Amino acid sequence: MRPIGGIFGRPAFGALHEHMLKVQDCLSLLEPMLLSFTKLEFNAARRYAYDIHERESDADRIKNEIRAGLSHSIFTAVERTEMLLLLKAQDDISDHCERVAALVEIRETSVWPELAVDFMRLAEQVVSVGRMLGQVEEKLKDFEGTAYPTGEMAKLAALLDRVQQGEHETGLLQQALLRRLFENEKHIDPVSVIFLMQIAQQLSNIVGAAENTADVLGRMIGTR
Repeated sequence: MRPIGGIFGRPAFGALHEHMLKVQDCLSLLEPMLLSFTKLEFNAARRYAYDIHERESDADRIKNEIRAGLSHSIFTAVERTEMLLLLKAQDDISDHCERVAALVEIRETSVWPELAVDFMRLAEQVVSVGRMLGQVEEKLKDFEGTAYPTGEMAKLAALLDRVQQGEHETGLLQQALLRRLFENEKHIDPVSVIFLMQIAQQLSNIVGAAENTADVLGRMIGTR
């Protein structure tokens, strides 16, 4: 494979990694926010939602700085395009986190205990996939400018594969949640059904964005 620095210049990848750290901050707040929401602790849930908005705003600031820097960089058009694709995919993760937060903020909705368990299982899966992606970029950061050790490349490729497989597992958890929701729809109002479906979909979208990020990373470092 090419050296990491062949596509990730030190300033460029340092900024991309900084952006990913903000994305990880957004992800880390999802579980406590949804736990508060499902326990009907809505004030606490809104505080976590506010923190997600703040972290997403930080991510947007870094994103704009990277875009401005790339427009004046010496990277080739292909390299610049690859880095912008990676940035877009990463940013989609934090955007979907913010959309979950926005939904939590706008409506206090009761979630019965069995459905709360399904929501937390889905949230745990989403955060787990996102953290694996963070691990990939952390490993790459340590080897920017040099060829990634051959013995470690298989582990890195396997980790990227696990991120991409996470979308299937997330889909199964989302399906189980929706099945339970519809089994009990006679006992809740239609608006609540639609609202909870939207939260579940946005959680699933986070994993879709993580899969896209893994795909771009794999192409850039030669595992795809």
